Amino acid sequence: MIGTITGWLWPHLLRECACMRFVASITAEKVFGWKNVHKHEGALVGKKQDKAGRWRLAKVPNYSTNPVHAYSIEDRMKQLGRLDHYLRELFRITRSKNIPSDWVSPDQRCRAAIKAVGQYGQVRPLSGSRKQAQK
Repeated sequence: MIGTITGWLWPHLLRECACMRFVASITAEKVFGWKNVHKHEGALVGKKQDKAGRWRLAKVPNYSTNPVHAYSIEDRMKQLGRLDHYLRELFRITRSKNIPSDWVSPDQRCRAAIKAVGQYGQVRPLSGSRKQAQK
């Protein structure tokens, strides 16, 4: 029947859906600074700061599935000063998949942003701001 999901495809789709939610939650936390991102009644929710600095509960945008939300990642990378690292990661993805750079999926944009901000979501310093050894 058209429009139904066959038995062998169903587990794969569930894994794919869970993976997309995981990528979206990691992107929200590590890239956009959300806190306490979790699934509530089928939707991802978390806390984000409003303009006054208060933490408010809100629905997490679908960064990994919605192209409109995925394009906000590039602006955030500019704010964090990590645009060059983000674009480098996108280039690596497109080169390995042998696709044009305009065809990057929202999921691939999320993964590139997570790699660009670095391990544990902390932005690495742009310049060599290591402490100088004092004599």
